[in-house]
Amino acid sequence: MILCYGWENRSVAAGFEAALSGILDHYRHLRDLLEEDKLFDQLLQATVEPHWSLRLEDVERLAQYGIMRRISTSEGGHSFRAWSRHFQSFLEKCAREKPLWELWRETETGLRNLIESVCAEKLGPNWQNVLKKRHEKALGENLNKCELLMAKEQKNFGVSASDRLLDYAYPMDLWAIISKEWQHFRGILGRDTGYWNERFTLLSKVRNPIAHIREGSISAHELTTAQGYCEELLACIDE
Repeated sequence: MILCYGWENRSVAAGFEAALSGILDHYRHLRDLLEEDKLFDQLLQATVEPHWSLRLEDVERLAQYGIMRRISTSEGGHSFRAWSRHFQSFLEKCAREKPLWELWRETETGLRNLIESVCAEKLGPNWQNVLKKRHEKALGENLNKCELLMAKEQKNFGVSASDRLLDYAYPMDLWAIISKEWQHFRGILGRDTGYWNERFTLLSKVRNPIAHIREGSISAHELTTAQGYCEELLACIDE
């Protein structure tokens, strides 16, 4: 293919560029077709991970189409990879390109709304004080810190500052509330606290770099995994 494209210019380099452009156009067209059937996200989950909402029927369809293939693992199970190394690299690139900071902001907002809603319903309108009294050691310091940050911002910016306490909470602050009141969140998030602690720990690790546009300081695997965790949380919240 490279030689065919390069024949007119008598240049292998030009042939390579033209061939690559054609291949990428084919990949993008395939992506558009799969997105129409809501299959592209399933393909990314199956081949790049993490697996958080894989649908068996979609996995089977993608395998039957030949877009991905099963690979036997040493544990006796199997994983999935794209039909070629080059297309696998394209999928990994697509997984990294979704703006993670925007996704995390959406996830943070969803979590804050969820915590406020659940705590107000279960603990009453003064739920912040109830939490501080009930979990003084685990939550008292964090909630007091949020109150200080809110007061400082209101002093500096007046009415334009947020008056929502949880807007000043970081990922592990939010997780601390959820984990201490797990009986109220179990039915929404499912799984167990160990499962979610792992996810919030990673999200906490990547939050500051992505907030300050330093995604390069995070590994590609961590970025991809964090993106999947955000989408997983949003799916639970939106159900």
